[in-house]
Amino acid sequence: MKNGRYTLREKPKFEIDLSDNSIKIIDKSKVQSNSSFILDKIETFETKERGTNWLITILSFVVEIFSGISVPGKYSEGSQLLMEYQGSTFKYYLNDCDLNLLSEIQNKLQNITQ
Repeated sequence: MKNGRYTLREKPKFEIDLSDNSIKIIDKSKVQSNSSFILDKIETFETKERGTNWLITILSFVVEIFSGISVPGKYSEGSQLLMEYQGSTFKYYLNDCDLNLLSEIQNKLQNITQ
């Protein structure tokens, strides 16, 4: 894998643009869709797999018991890209993204930043 632009999702567009010293994330599902980061200043770059949000699931169950209002079962959260950059956390939702390609990008970034 080399530098360049990688499309992880077509609609809405989600792309990662790699260069020698920076990364640009283009996420058209968000209002602020273009973010650029200097590679040396990225602290973490990881994916969080799809999982159950147990807090919301339990709270909805409690509401159902006391109110009699039926709410659906488990609440799950989709996969996310989490990045720590200069003390701030950036979160991108990866619904319908190519997670295999993202894994390759992650591996490349680990090699660059070590």
